[in-house]
Amino acid sequence: MANAQSATNTDLGKTQSGAGEAAIAAGPQAAPKTDKKPHIPNYLGKAIGSLFLFPPTALVAVWFAAKVNDLIEVEDYDGARLASTRVKKLSKISLIIAPIWIIAAIVIPIILAKLRPG
Repeated sequence: MANAQSATNTDLGKTQSGAGEAAIAAGPQAAPKTDKKPHIPNYLGKAIGSLFLFPPTALVAVWFAAKVNDLIEVEDYDGARLASTRVKKLSKISLIIAPIWIIAAIVIPIILAKLRPG
């Protein structure tokens, strides 16, 4: 009876080690695919707000902001991040140019009025 038990234990050991070898040979299993998309802000609010400050750069910013969500839908996450970064930069440029533009629009006519003869 001892021989029968040891033979059974030996067979179990072979089966267990054989299963382990098969799992190792198969390699790591792929992680299950998830539908979770990364959050990439589109900054559409900033782009629309900058329309009132300096429209030339703001129009381009609005166009890029509209592209962000479309690029996320086609899973072009690098393109979406790039478009998002461009929106942010263009909105900041509008914010910087606006005061300069306003001051120039006020100061230049005053200077020209003083330089006029008469």
